[in-house]
Amino acid sequence: AVVSTQSGHYGRGNVVADYSSFASQVYAPETRVGVFLDRGSELYNVKNRYLNTYEGLLELEASLPDYVTQPRIKIPNLRSGKGGAQKRFEKRLKELDDTADLIKHDKEKQFEVPAPPRFLQKVIRPPPRPPTPSVETPSEEDEKRELAVIFLQQLLRGRAIQNMMQEGKEKRMELIDELRSTEALQEDKFIKKEKSTACDSALIPLL
Repeated sequence: AVVSTQSGHYGRGNVVADYSSFASQVYAPETRVGVFLDRGSELYNVKNRYLNTYEGLLELEASLPDYVTQPRIKIPNLRSGKGGAQKRFEKRLKELDDTADLIKHDKEKQFEVPAPPRFLQKVIRPPPRPPTPSVETPSEEDEKRELAVIFLQQLLRGRAIQNMMQEGKEKRMELIDELRSTEALQEDKFIKKEKSTACDSALIPLL
């Protein structure tokens, strides 16, 4: 296609360049070239008696139903149901309660009596500890006497154990004698056996 350039000369146009640039004549034609975008726009204007005259507007208003001219707005019941309105109402109510509690706390805090400083309070000291009990140190004579008593007790206990052993030995003397006699007989047999063995060993070389 042959088109006119900006310098006034005619030449072959580049279709790809025209459609790739949004500033070209394809997307934004210039009026000086002879393109009028709003040409014939008056043909699309709505011409109606009800819209162009006051009497027509009155007739149009009279023909409309009441719910169009007098809308009735119904406020939803926020105390019932579990919808979003109920949740928003509860959230807003909680925010108001928190704000009221915060204001009340601030007011009460203004009238509070400040506590006295910690370093000006009287420190109550604990009662003193009772004296540690002590034992009197015995004299040297008492220590010697106590050691002598302990030594005497040991002697008496040892003598009592010896007496018990002696009594047990006397009660079982017959059994002890029997064991001793049996042991003596066994020793005699062993001695005789050794003598006979020695004699036999001495006679063997002579044969």
